[in-house]
This record gives sequence, C-alpha cells and structure tokens, in this order.
Amino acid sequence: NKFASLAHKAGIRVHGCFMVGGPGETLDTARETIKFAKSLPIDTVQFSGVCAYPGTEFYRWCKERDYLVASDWPDWVDSKLEQRTIVNFPGLSSRKIDGFVDRGLKEFYLRPKQIWKIFTHIDTVSDFTTKIYGLGSFIKYFKEKHKK
Repeated sequence: NKFASLAHKAGIRVHGCFMVGGPGETLDTARETIKFAKSLPIDTVQFSGVCAYPGTEFYRWCKERDYLVASDWPDWVDSKLEQRTIVNFPGLSSRKIDGFVDRGLKEFYLRPKQIWKIFTHIDTVSDFTTKIYGLGSFIKYFKEKHKK
C-alpha cells in the first residue's frame, strides 16, 4: 500500500497483479483480495487464478491432496491458449476461483472513479491507442465468457 501511494504521488503508473485460489484461500479471503486491490491508488490490475505447474511445489502439494482437475497440458489452457484454473479446493472450486477473477476485474474497472481516471490520464496517441485496445479486450473477454 505504501509503495502504491508513493508511486501515485510521484506520477508513476502502477499495475497490480493479484492471485486468487492459493492454499488456504476462502470465499472471504478472495473477497478481501478484491477489496484490497480497489483500495490502492493503482492504474490497472490483473487478477489470475493461482496455477499449479508441473514440477513446482504447489503442483506436488495439489496432486497429493487430489485438488488438480487437469491431467495433461491441454487442460491447463482454454481454446485461446489462455491459462485456466485447474485446482478445486474444498469449499473453493475452480469455477468459483474463475468467478472471483472476473469479479475482481469488473469491480476494479467498472467503478466510475476508475473509468474517469483511465480516460482522463491520456498523455500520448500511443497511450490513447493502448487504452482503447484495453477496453476492447475487456469487452471481448466478458462477451466471450457470457456466450459459454
């Protein structure tokens, strides 16, 4: 929080990366992660489900407890080769984790304050292009999710 505040005061844009679905995650802690992200003076965010990659300690831990829902590499990504949530915890399924990823994005970006901040902090043509591309990606992501 201190870093984000100091960077904001210095005029440095900050991108926050937040993960949902790690060991011990609950519905309440996932909600707290989203709340924390929204409380920071940051410009952009990314929410991701924690991924258990083969060869990692987390993968071994999930496998030992039978939390993995993926067994082969294609299971780790969707049809567009985007990372999928591949763990089911007791009380927090992969579907719920994905729901929190989506909820975090919506709650962060769809606040009037954040929308205003994004479109009033355009410094260059390149910056404008980047923000329009980001808006298009955001809309496309949720449009495709809605189709499923």
